[in-house]
Amino acid sequence: MQNHDYMTPTRLTPRLCRIGWLRAVLTCTLAVLTFYTAMAKKTSEPMEAYLFVYFTGNQPSEEQLKFAVSMDGYNWQPLNNGQKVVSVDNVARWKCIRDPHILRAEDGRTFYMVMTDMKCTEGWSSNDGIVMMKSNDLVKWKMSAVDFPTAFPKLFSRESCERVWAPQTIYDPEARKYMIYYSLQYTGQKLTIFYSYANKDFTSLTEPVKMVDYGRDILDADIIRTDTCYHMFLSGIWKVTAPTLKGPWSKLTEKRLQPTWMAAEGPCVFRRAASSATGQDGGQGDWCLMYDCFRNGEFNFSRSNDLETFELVARTETKGDFTPRHGTVMAITMKELQRLLKAFPSDGLTVELLRREAMPEGCRQLIIDERTPDGQRYGKNPIFKHEYTCDPAPVVWGDTLWLFTGHDVPGPRNYNIPEWSCFSTTDLRHWRQYPSIMSVKSVTWDRSHQAYAAHAIRRNGKYYFYFSTNGSGIGVATSDRPEGPYRDALGHQLVTNDMCPWATHGWRNIDPAAFIDDDGQAWLFWGNGVPYYAKLKENMIELDSPVMRVNLKDAGYRYTEAPWIHKRDGRYYFTYAVGFPEKLAYAVSDRIDGEFRCQGLLAETAGNSNTTHPGIVEFKGQWYLFTHDGSLPGGSGACRSVVVYRLQYNDDGSIQKVKLDSDGIW
Repeated sequence: MQNHDYMTPTRLTPRLCRIGWLRAVLTCTLAVLTFYTAMAKKTSEPMEAYLFVYFTGNQPSEEQLKFAVSMDGYNWQPLNNGQKVVSVDNVARWKCIRDPHILRAEDGRTFYMVMTDMKCTEGWSSNDGIVMMKSNDLVKWKMSAVDFPTAFPKLFSRESCERVWAPQTIYDPEARKYMIYYSLQYTGQKLTIFYSYANKDFTSLTEPVKMVDYGRDILDADIIRTDTCYHMFLSGIWKVTAPTLKGPWSKLTEKRLQPTWMAAEGPCVFRRAASSATGQDGGQGDWCLMYDCFRNGEFNFSRSNDLETFELVARTETKGDFTPRHGTVMAITMKELQRLLKAFPSDGLTVELLRREAMPEGCRQLIIDERTPDGQRYGKNPIFKHEYTCDPAPVVWGDTLWLFTGHDVPGPRNYNIPEWSCFSTTDLRHWRQYPSIMSVKSVTWDRSHQAYAAHAIRRNGKYYFYFSTNGSGIGVATSDRPEGPYRDALGHQLVTNDMCPWATHGWRNIDPAAFIDDDGQAWLFWGNGVPYYAKLKENMIELDSPVMRVNLKDAGYRYTEAPWIHKRDGRYYFTYAVGFPEKLAYAVSDRIDGEFRCQGLLAETAGNSNTTHPGIVEFKGQWYLFTHDGSLPGGSGACRSVVVYRLQYNDDGSIQKVKLDSDGIW
């Protein structure tokens, strides 16, 4: 191996470094403004979708270039039914590739791809070069390969060049050339980041120059430019910054930027359009950091406004014909999307399907597992571990279970609940969380500022949300969509304290639960201390009877609050909280307005919570009990978390007692 000293930039003095930083920042800012001005002129069409380029595994058939598309940048559909879209057999030394990166050129019309020329079955040190591609339409690609021992024989031999991994392209405004940077390792050296410049035809490279050296192996660099500096994300998931592409780069602190605990590699950061989920151009949106959680079989997507703190948005499992590994994402126009769908069709894949699967702005996609986001091992219960949730109200519409909850927030007082939340699932493992469906601040007649329990129901294509606050009564809000947002339908209470004479305390009108019987009659149950009910009119926003008291024969299990009605095999089940700290009891009746006889306890006190709140629903042939406890780290009777259990019935219709634990339904 020959001397590589010239591959390391000249050392800068502290004074020159400071002057260089100032000059570099001004240069970078001017270059960024010039770049975006040029892009605005040359790319008149809005970016409405995303292209994901990737490979899928460690076998030769998987180390091929594959494409997937998305309307939101989180939910992906593979093109060409998950098969390779472009063959590299004629240029790649190993006829296999990994780690593809795609970039739209400054002119807005040209596209560049670079990727690792490697065959994993030949060993992790088998690759000596990269593949370079250029296209004007994303369909037809001109390609070449750069084999480092052949291209740079004075620097490398076949034996000394051990790894050339994960190349990426970025435009260098100072050099006015496209820079290719990559992880390079040769005999006796650590794996670190080098760079070269591509020629005009994008077919060859200049000699490698060391970009950073932290005295340790680093790889999978992804560099993006903002109006102040360059950000280099690394496998880890770490970040360093510099005023120019040539540095000086900041100290490596190994601060993990990912908001999840899983081992991750292959970071990719891209800018989302402001309204990408709706397919409407809204300018620049937030940043998305995606990374490959390779040991867990999923990609994670996080968003940020400042590239310093990231919030988990989506966990996308890799399964079926979509099993991506390290890859990158680029925004595309609608015309480009349609061109790709035509050139690489997949069964049933259309723009309309992509729109339906797109996640509305402000949502999250969650996967239930045994850990909190920071990695603390836990049981499968509670369901949601990223925030506190309470007072679950599950409903099933079609093949989807919708779950409405309160949102406990730690604060100076008990039951600090500023808003109501909504989640949905089709399998109880993969959940979508929607933006807050309603804030208690929007309720003009409320005095408490506490969003107590609520329940949603659907009738005639409209959704009705019955909600309570602490001492102000029960209201009803409406929406045209299950996930809201909901608006107060009346501007005043549906139920007030003076309508309920059997109690005198101020918070007696809480915990509404709606039910539509088989004959179409709608009912509303509620109450603290005393269980109340009344008929609802067809319009669902007015009572159609006087307020009545539930005829409950409690057998010593005195009613406290949190009523829930469900029907099974012609029998009505009335579940409620009893005592304090609360347990769950249930009663049955042959008539919804008849006598309910208590059958005993359904569950003991929930862990670390003095309240409970049942929600019972049948979903895909199985009955489930939802309630809440205080078992999350930092949890309590005022910082609760929703849990779920299977509900089992005996032959006589009685319900088996539920054991409340962290296993839940898994």
